[in-house]
Amino acid sequence: MPSTTEKSLQTACDLLEQGDRVQAAAVLQHLLSFFPACAPALQMLGLVCAMQGDMRGAARLLRQACVVEPENGSLRLHLARIEWENGMPAQAAASYEQAIACHCASADVRVDYAIALQALKQHPAALVQCEQAIAADPLHARAWHTMGSLLHQQNCFDEALGCHERAIAIAPDARAWLAKAATLAALGKLAAALECHDKALECDPEDATAWTHKGATLVKMGRHQQALTCHLQATLLDPGLACAWSNLGAVLSHHQRGDEALAAHDRAVSLQPSSAMLWLQRGTTLMALKREDESLASFNAAIRLDPGCAAAWYHRAMALRVVRRVPEALDSVDEAISFDAFHESAIMLRAKILQLLGRDAEALASLEQAASAMPGNHRLRLEAGVNQLAHGDFTNGWRNVQSYRQLEESEAPRHTHLPAWTGSEAIQGKRVLVYAEHGYGDVIQFCRYIKPLAALGCDVVFEVYPNLKRLMATLGGCRVVARGEPLPECDYGVALMALPDALGAQLQHIPMRTGYLRSKTFPNPGHRSSGSGLRVGIACSGNPALHTDARRSAPLASFEPLQKHCTLLMLQNVVSAGDTVVLIANPGIEHPAKGFTDFADTAELIETLDLVISVDTSIAHLAGALGKPVWVLLARLPDWRWFKDRDDSPWYEGARLFRQSHEGDWNGVIAMVESELRKLSLRAGEQSKGAA
Repeated sequence: MPSTTEKSLQTACDLLEQGDRVQAAAVLQHLLSFFPACAPALQMLGLVCAMQGDMRGAARLLRQACVVEPENGSLRLHLARIEWENGMPAQAAASYEQAIACHCASADVRVDYAIALQALKQHPAALVQCEQAIAADPLHARAWHTMGSLLHQQNCFDEALGCHERAIAIAPDARAWLAKAATLAALGKLAAALECHDKALECDPEDATAWTHKGATLVKMGRHQQALTCHLQATLLDPGLACAWSNLGAVLSHHQRGDEALAAHDRAVSLQPSSAMLWLQRGTTLMALKREDESLASFNAAIRLDPGCAAAWYHRAMALRVVRRVPEALDSVDEAISFDAFHESAIMLRAKILQLLGRDAEALASLEQAASAMPGNHRLRLEAGVNQLAHGDFTNGWRNVQSYRQLEESEAPRHTHLPAWTGSEAIQGKRVLVYAEHGYGDVIQFCRYIKPLAALGCDVVFEVYPNLKRLMATLGGCRVVARGEPLPECDYGVALMALPDALGAQLQHIPMRTGYLRSKTFPNPGHRSSGSGLRVGIACSGNPALHTDARRSAPLASFEPLQKHCTLLMLQNVVSAGDTVVLIANPGIEHPAKGFTDFADTAELIETLDLVISVDTSIAHLAGALGKPVWVLLARLPDWRWFKDRDDSPWYEGARLFRQSHEGDWNGVIAMVESELRKLSLRAGEQSKGAA
C-alpha cells in the first residue's frame, strides 16, 4: 500500500477519534478518487456512513470493499451487521455465511447468523448454528437463549424451557428471565411465568420490555387492571417502545376505553410502521370494538408486511366473516392454514365458514381429518365431536366430545374417589351417582337419560345444582340431591354429559321426548294477568358468560311486533341493561319472573302459558321438557343439538325451530314467527268464539 494511502487512512482515523466525521469522510472520499479499489478506505467510509445514520450507503461501500477483498472475513462480518441493522435479513444471512466460510466463525458470529436465519423463518438451519456455537462455547448464554427462542417458535416448549434455564444459569439477566417467562406462559404455567417477570424486573426495574411482557401475562391470568398498570409503566419508561403501546391498546380495549385504545395502537404503528404484528394487534382491537371494516385495513397492512403471517390471514378471515364476505373469508383462512397447518383456531374457523356456505359435509370431513392428524389436540377432537353429533353420528360424537374434560378451562373433575361408570361395568344392584355439569339447559335436556340408566337395575343418585333440585324431583327414577348436600355411599360415578356415551345413545332412540318434567303448581296469583288472548312466554338471551351467547341472543326490542297477537311475558329472571330499558319503555311486556331463583318457579309460570318463544337457552329446554309448545329461535350456526336443516326437534315433540337465513338476521326470524303467531292467534280466537 503506498505511503500516501497509509497517511490518508491514518489521518481519517485521527479525525474520527476527534469526532470530526465530516472531515474524515472528505479525506476518505479524496483518497478513493485516486484509489477506488482501496478496501480499507471503502470499509472506513462505510463505518462513517453508518455513524451518520446512512445505513444503505454504508452497506453499498462495504459491498464494494468485499468485491476488492472477497476473502476478507472481517469485511463480510462488518457488512452482515450493517445489513442486519438496515432491515435486510436475507442479505445479512448471506454475508454471515460468507464470513464464516472466511474463517470468522466465533460463537458470537454463529449466533448472529442464527438470528438472521430465524428472521427468515429458516429454523432448522438456525438451530444448527446455535448447536455449533454451543459446541464451541458451552457457556455462551446468548446461544442458549437463541436456541430456546427458536424451539419456542417451533412449539417445542419443554425443550425451549431447558435452554432458557441453561442461559439463566450462565447469565441470569433480565433478557434470560423474560424468555423463560414467555415459554412458561405458552405452557399455560402463568403463575410461574409471572415469577420470572418479577425476576427480570429485579435485574432491571427500568426495563420497559419486562413491564409490558409482565402485563401481557397478567392479561392471560384475567388480571386486567394490574396489566394496565404494567403497560402504562412501560410507556412511561420508554415512550418509544412500540409493543408497549400496542399492549396498552389491547388492555384499554378490554376496559371499553375504545378511543384511548385506538390512539395507543396508532402510536405503536407510528413508532414501528414496518411491524406486521403491531398492525395485527391494531386490527384485533378494532374487531373487539366491532369496527370490522376498519380492522380489515390493518390486517391487510400486516399481510403486506409479512405475507406469511398466519395470524394476520386468520384474523382477516374472521373480519370478512362478520361483514358477510364469506367466500373471501374462506380464501383468507385457507391462506392462514397454508402457512400454519396446525393453526387450531383457523381450522375450526374454516369449518364454520364452510357451514355458512352450505358445505356441511366438507366442514365435518376437514375437522375429522385435523383431529386425526393431531390426536393430542383435545380442542379439535371436541370440535369434530360436536359436528359429528350435529350430523346425527352419536357413536363417534359422544365419545369425542368427552375430550372437553382435558381442556384447561374445563371444570375440575368431581367425585374422583368413585370408579367411573363407562357402560361396560355391571351395575345391577349397585348405586350410581350421576352428577350435573355444564349449563342448566344441559341438565334439563339430558336428565332424560336417568331413567334408562335406572332401568339397568341400579339405584341412581342424581346430584344437581341447588336451583334445579325441586324441578328434578319430578323426574322420577332417582334420588335427587343438591350439590353440596351429603351424598350416600355410591359404587360408581358418571358425569351427566358422559351418560349418553356410556348408554350407547343413538339419534333414532332418544328417550322421553315430551313431558318428562312437570311443575308442582301452587296457587300464585302473581303468575297470571287479567288480559285475554294468547299468553306467550319469551326468552331473548342466555348466559352472557358463554362465548356463544352474543350470536344466540336477540335484542328484546325485536320481539315487540309479536305484541299485536298476544300478551308477552318475560321468562328470564335477569335481563341485560339494554333489554331493561325496553321493559321500562314497554310496560305491555310483563316480567313476572323477575327475582325468581328456582327453576321450579319458572316451570309453574310456564304451565300457565299457551306458548313459549325462546332463543337457544335453558328456558327453551324447560318448556320442551314440560311438554309445552315451544318455538326456538336459532342463529345461522346453532348449537349441535338442533341438528341441520330441520324445523322440528327429536328432543321435544312440541318444538318448532325458526332459523336465521344469514348471521345476525333476527328480524327475518321474528317475521317468520309473527306470521305463524298471527295464524295461531286467529285460530285461538275462532275456537274461543265457538266455545262461547
